This record gives sequence, C-alpha cells and structure tokens, in this order.
Amino acid sequence: GQAGDSYALSFARVFFTSNTLTTTSTGTTYNYTFGGMVIVNGNLVTLQYAGGSYEKNLAAVQYSTPVSWRVAGNGSVPAFNTTCSEAFPTFSGFNSFPASISKNTGVTFTITGFGNTERVLVALSDGNGTYVYQHEASYYNGTATVNFPPSETANFANGSNGYIDIYMYNDEVKSVNGFGMKYSNVRKELISGFNITN
Repeated sequence: GQAGDSYALSFARVFFTSNTLTTTSTGTTYNYTFGGMVIVNGNLVTLQYAGGSYEKNLAAVQYSTPVSWRVAGNGSVPAFNTTCSEAFPTFSGFNSFPASISKNTGVTFTITGFGNTERVLVALSDGNGTYVYQHEASYYNGTATVNFPPSETANFANGSNGYIDIYMYNDEVKSVNGFGMKYSNVRKELISGFNITN
C-alpha cells in the first residue's frame, strides 16, 4: 500500500434552471440564474459563476449532515430554505494501488474501499511536473477501475516516485420551488510512492 494524505473538501454548487431551458436539435442548454446570497450551516457562502453554474469551493470544510441551506433569492429565483442529507465520502482502500507502473505500457488498476460515493475521478503525476488529466473511473458498489494508456504516461520521468489523486463525489440534486439545486460532497486522497519504470 502507498502513503495517503486526505484532504476534506466540500464543494457547493447551486444552479437554477426553472423556465430557462432551451431545447434544440443538439440537446438542452441550461441558462443559469444567480439566486442571491447563500447561507450554509449558518455560514455565508459567496457563490461565483464558473463552468456554467454558480458555485463555491469550500476548501478544508467538511459539513456534518444534514446540511442546512438558506438561499436569499434574486430576481426570478425565490428565497427558500432546504437541507441536503447526503453523507461525506469515506475511503479505506490504501492497499489497492500498484507499487509501480510502466510508462511505456500504461496502467489499469482497480481501487476498492469507497463508501458514500457516487462517482470517482482519478489523476496521475510522476512527481516531476508531468500530470495526466483526470479520468472518470468505471465505478460500481465501492470499487473503481481506471485506465491510463501509454500515450498519456510515455512522458513520465523514469525512476521517479509517482502520485495518484483520487476525487470522490457524493452529490445531492433536488428541486426547490421549481429550481434545480446541487450540493456536492467531495473527498480528495493523495496517494504517493509508486515507482515509474520503462
């Protein structure tokens, strides 16, 4: 098993879509509306527009559930109160990682030990600045499988100590007064120490 460093992240994402959907031959476009100030468990959260929705990354914050939300409202978005009850992800699979990978053949590995998790993203780094973008793992019932082909690992530094970043998500999506809202619990694990070979 490799050393693990856990980073507790709560990622708050609120989006409002009522009466703003535009459907075309290529799919549905979501037009997002700012819902005003949001108070999460008594703490004011300033949401920012990013990636198509209003959101805020609450680094190093892990709220105990249920999470209380108070949305002030803005324009067509009414004020409302609600709670989100999805639990924070858990992880115990520190022994399920490869001790080494071959940069010329890539790697496929299976990670076990997830709890309260709906989806998993995994990224690789060689420790020298060569970073592989995240892949969404094939995930079912506490087990995730992910593949990094040699086209992505070929530039890794031979003999270096690599890192694996794992992001676990447990989301809750609900409709309040006809408006969509999403709250994401995110847990990050940094797994270090595997060797990179040719």
